[in-house]
Amino acid sequence: MADDYHVVAVDLRGAGESSYNKPIDTFKDFAEDIKLLCDELNLRDFLLIGWSMGGGISQKFVADYEGYANSLILYESIPCSGYSYHKKGPNGEFLPECYQNKEELLQDRIQLKPMIDALENNNRAFIKYLWDQLVLNIVKPSDEEYEELLDDIFKTRNLRDAAWAAHSFNISHMYNGVTQGSGEVDKITIPVRIFAGDRDLIVPSNLAYFTAKEIGDNAEVVILNGCGHTPHYDNLELVLQRIKEFYK
Repeated sequence: MADDYHVVAVDLRGAGESSYNKPIDTFKDFAEDIKLLCDELNLRDFLLIGWSMGGGISQKFVADYEGYANSLILYESIPCSGYSYHKKGPNGEFLPECYQNKEELLQDRIQLKPMIDALENNNRAFIKYLWDQLVLNIVKPSDEEYEELLDDIFKTRNLRDAAWAAHSFNISHMYNGVTQGSGEVDKITIPVRIFAGDRDLIVPSNLAYFTAKEIGDNAEVVILNGCGHTPHYDNLELVLQRIKEFYK
């Protein structure tokens, strides 16, 4: 993309090379960080792309700070109603109720605690297994690139806080089992494309259609056939083509 665009890649607070001296509470904290970066670099009238949880943060940024991004791509993004974690039964089955506080959420023995423990204990084999099964379920990088990716994953220090922030995030018009929607999704008035892999196991494509409906007529879903949660590995040419069709 750098051949055609000026690209700024952001390490969010508590990830990559960024510090984590002050932990985040909500996506608003991340959104404020992005605003400060934009002000420092004098960035305006740009395309914002948010992947996975970053898509939720991007929605919050656009809703809060008009006049910065002029277009938005939600790339395999969590929906505008957040990424709710459900309680588990004695056999690991998902229950209708969602966790209501952070302490309870972080003890989730199926989705969260094993990943947190693996990150904090440098269990590369377990994290690689998770990514093989759920994230890189279509095309996997080379062994060398995979090791570099794992190095980056293990720089994550914000998972405990970010998981709760994603769980409680809700700018939709509905109750998500944790918080009532704020309706701030109505403040996203710039053109939006929602990229959704039809084989995404993390964020199913039906959630992309939900977010598009919540945003309104300025949002459109783009299905990436044959792609999972990481289309840039599954079909990079298709991803670049769709970006260029949207933002020329």
